[in-house]
Amino acid sequence: IEFPAFTPMLQLLTATGTALLVAHTQECEQAQGDIESMGHYDWRQENIELLLECAVLLCEDPWLLYNGTIESQRNAQKSLSTVLGPLFEAFVRCRTRMAACEEHHIVSQSTELDQVREEITDKGLEEEMEAGSTIGRLNLSAALSCLSSMFAATVPRLRTLWDTNGEVTAEASALLEEARMLTMYVGYLLTDDNQGETPAIPAAVLAACGENEHIVGEIFSAVQAL
Repeated sequence: IEFPAFTPMLQLLTATGTALLVAHTQECEQAQGDIESMGHYDWRQENIELLLECAVLLCEDPWLLYNGTIESQRNAQKSLSTVLGPLFEAFVRCRTRMAACEEHHIVSQSTELDQVREEITDKGLEEEMEAGSTIGRLNLSAALSCLSSMFAATVPRLRTLWDTNGEVTAEASALLEEARMLTMYVGYLLTDDNQGETPAIPAAVLAACGENEHIVGEIFSAVQAL
């Protein structure tokens, strides 16, 4: 399956989503993690959610992925992976950085989130992670590489934190929040919610492992690093 007229729209979706995520991060940094003071947060967040929803619908479109020959199905997967795949890294970097900034602000200002707002935020984050993971599975190897490199960058700082007196400063809290977010992303990327206590392995992950045996090692390394 080819996308002669559709590919430019997919490229625009990825470029727009990336631009919104970068702007989100920059404004959050300028606000020093005070989300409520971000003047463009609401409209930008709404558009990010819409773009993620569109991307997920494309990732899971049965007409694109399961129609035609095996070769045409692989071509569709490759096309979507090439165009939409980079959106995963932009999403992960944005959300991880924003979470760390917000945690730093909360601890440094000795404030607490309103319980209702916290529940809404957690639910929204869960839905975003599920959507982002669907996009990440388009190119599982690249997604794992992104998460592994980002987590590896936190390890020296985490070790320094453990080797000190362990005082929970604003900086330490931000670092721990960053590590927590990355750990959650790995879990969402490699598993799906399932009835019972054991998460299910997504079909996209099984298919990727079947097509490229090296991905099994990449998954093992990513999980082991946690």
